[in-house]
Amino acid sequence: MTLKNKLIILFSFLAILTLSSFAVISYWNSAKNREKEFFEVLEKEAKTKADLFFKEKVNPNTLSAIYKSNRATIHEVEVAIYKAPFELIYHDAVEIDFVKETPEMLEQALKYGMHHFYQDDWQVIAIPYSFENTTYIITAASFDGFGYAHLENQKRTSLWLIFGLSGLVFIITSIFAIYSLRPLKNMTIAIDKIQVSDLNK
Repeated sequence: MTLKNKLIILFSFLAILTLSSFAVISYWNSAKNREKEFFEVLEKEAKTKADLFFKEKVNPNTLSAIYKSNRATIHEVEVAIYKAPFELIYHDAVEIDFVKETPEMLEQALKYGMHHFYQDDWQVIAIPYSFENTTYIITAASFDGFGYAHLENQKRTSLWLIFGLSGLVFIITSIFAIYSLRPLKNMTIAIDKIQVSDLNK
């Protein structure tokens, strides 16, 4: 393999490695932020639904009807309210009930102040909620369709950028190698032309 090709491969590899590392770190950071922000959304939704149920005295049938209506078009947050230790007070849609709550799940929320986890691609959160000196546990779950779609777009964009910039780097590196090695090539040609009669050159 010629020196020119070695330089092209080396610099191209380093550039592609740098671009790929940046893309992976950026994607990982976006994924962690999406997860954190969506858990925060679930917590707000859980507290809002609990406030409507307990403080505003909104009819449970109305809350359930809103959930079912929204669920037809968006990834609506499914909320359930339990009275400790495991007495169901309210559920958006018992017949759907994507998240199967367990006493252990609610106990984790009471013990640590919050319990969150994944169920398939759904994110689930359970938090304690106090009202009139009584402790309840609110669970909220949903699928972050918008967030996952954003991550997928970021992944596709990153791949296209890596491929495109890699091609550009290859071209630039090839030109750089040619011009950088031209003096050495000219010197080699000159040496090859030296004859026994003009060794002084």
